[in-house]
Amino acid sequence: MNNAAKFFTIVLILLSLAGCKDKEPQTTCLYGDDVGDEKLQDILSTSDLYMSMLVSKDYNKLYELGSEQLKQMQTKDQFTTVFKLFEGAFGDIDFPMVEEVYYMKAQADEVQVWIPCNLGEPNINDLYLMPANEDLAVTHYRARTDLEILRVVMQMEKDGDKWLIRSIEINPMTIKHKRAEYYLQKALKYREENKLHLASLYYKTAILLSEVALNAHEYTVKTLTDQLKLIKVDYMPGDEAGNFQVWSTSGGGSYQVYNLDSAYEAGKLLVQISYMADALDDEEKLKKEAEDLAAFLDGKFPEYREGFDGVRVTAASMKAEQSMMSYHTTITWDMLDTKPKKTGPEKTGPVKTDEKEGEN
Repeated sequence: MNNAAKFFTIVLILLSLAGCKDKEPQTTCLYGDDVGDEKLQDILSTSDLYMSMLVSKDYNKLYELGSEQLKQMQTKDQFTTVFKLFEGAFGDIDFPMVEEVYYMKAQADEVQVWIPCNLGEPNINDLYLMPANEDLAVTHYRARTDLEILRVVMQMEKDGDKWLIRSIEINPMTIKHKRAEYYLQKALKYREENKLHLASLYYKTAILLSEVALNAHEYTVKTLTDQLKLIKVDYMPGDEAGNFQVWSTSGGGSYQVYNLDSAYEAGKLLVQISYMADALDDEEKLKKEAEDLAAFLDGKFPEYREGFDGVRVTAASMKAEQSMMSYHTTITWDMLDTKPKKTGPEKTGPVKTDEKEGEN
């Protein structure tokens, strides 16, 4: 091959590589009536059936109707446990009404792509991280329990002539009958009053109520998250790197705490402490550790009593064979008030580590 031919070949290769690099995923997101009558009815008839199974607590059947991807990611026990825990905290789901329907598709070389879905607001899209080269559908339902309003987000993928479940996520729209806007306004108020720990957890509560689904990125959530990052406080583990803190209590305990968040249970808004326990076999030991952590947090930051009903302690295990298990207990403020106060020097300051959060 002469030099001119070699040069021409190299140019063709470079142009080909450049073309591949610049190729953008081709995405489609149709909303509501734009989906088309036939496809819309096909999606709704299936998702309504799945929703009725969720209301009737037929969790095993829902798992059987899941996609291959769902079954690779979760066992049946893991899938059903999520719904049982939610049911225990919020109560039975009832009165579902469909509010939003999306049909999505992306042609791309990547395995997953972000698909933008716009509901009419210029330059503001919800982004869904979805698999490429699949027919996909997402339905949003509003439902309720005896106490709260919920959002159920169902994602499905087409398999032949059937729609299979990719995921079902249940998110609260209210906590203690209040929406995200209420918790945002309270967060701003606590921030002005320099009650920064309260402000941080109320921001987190507003974010929880604003989230559509785990793999959806909303403009509102991003705005609230950016505001939360501006607040710098101690004893607030749960950063993006997954680092935990060591909390040492006056009771002699030393705990690897990996997250502090808000949680809801049967009409109560709670401060949730998540920590790594040695094991989950000794329930009496776990209960004492939970009481110790709750008393420590209450003594260190009594301001939490102004905005919360108590503490929920969640323990994950350091044992690999218990990595998918957890222990939960709730301690209200009046339960702490009946406990005798512990005395002794208190060690101050959380110890940060570079270790990652354990599996939960």
